[in-house]
Amino acid sequence: MNQLLKRWCFSALILFCCAPIGASMSAVALSASQGEEAQTESPRAVMEQFLGGMKSYATSGFKDTDSLSRAAVTFAPGSPDRDLTGLALDLYDVLNKTALIDIDEFPASGDSALSGGEWTWTKRSPFEDVSVVLVFSPLAENGTQNWKFSNETLARVAGWAETLREHPPVAEYAQGLPLFDQLRWRLLNELPSSLRGRLFLLETWQW
Repeated sequence: MNQLLKRWCFSALILFCCAPIGASMSAVALSASQGEEAQTESPRAVMEQFLGGMKSYATSGFKDTDSLSRAAVTFAPGSPDRDLTGLALDLYDVLNKTALIDIDEFPASGDSALSGGEWTWTKRSPFEDVSVVLVFSPLAENGTQNWKFSNETLARVAGWAETLREHPPVAEYAQGLPLFDQLRWRLLNELPSSLRGRLFLLETWQW
């Protein structure tokens, strides 16, 4: 019996010593130049990079800091004076509580919509009187043009996050609606912001 107990204690000790210890989110110091080289040749690539990195970070139990770094490289240099971990988590939370993101809404490299420089994406939250406005800015880096979330956008993330903090992700919200309301909500989600207002108690797209 004593021998069995000793073996059990030794096995537990080995497991404890070898198990990876995840760094807390507050202890992770990130730089926008860390991680893999960003593939951000367009606003669409920025969104794919950011959402892909944050999804991997979340599914890892918030331990995979390499994935978090891949998301953070989409931020423009000179980002607001706050930790990039919190900024990335807040932006991810805001997007999840604003719309069902369709990557095809964002222009790819070579799209004529990018010829004017900055490009803007706007969605109105279904929960609060707030519109999330993502401004993408082109930056010349190492002889190539990369797109980033602008500092104007990043400076507004904390305010959006605070406003939407008590609301669920839109995917959960939509699933909880009756079928007809789900279809109506998804249609509204796809409409441009100019058609989402109410006019004489009817949605403007019904006129």
